[in-house]
Amino acid sequence: MSSIPKTLAGWNGLRCLTVAAAVARGLAVWRLEDRTLMLFPGAWYPYIPDGYEMETIDGRTIRFGRTTDRDTRYGFLAFGICCRRGRYE
Repeated sequence: MSSIPKTLAGWNGLRCLTVAAAVARGLAVWRLEDRTLMLFPGAWYPYIPDGYEMETIDGRTIRFGRTTDRDTRYGFLAFGICCRRGRYE
């Protein structure tokens, strides 16, 4: 079950999680060349703070806005955050 952060501090705190802890919160693993990106569940889209800095599956850094693509694949958005190294890495 996904646990949607309620505050900006909660969103920023996701970056401090290990990969295993992020998976337990409902995020999905996406491997880039040199790091692991954690994709947000599609259901989280309405709750992502405007201006929140994220990374896309093609490695670009973007800031979230209401015009950010909300397309999902297998239930996950095509963007997320990098977490600390941990299990699965």
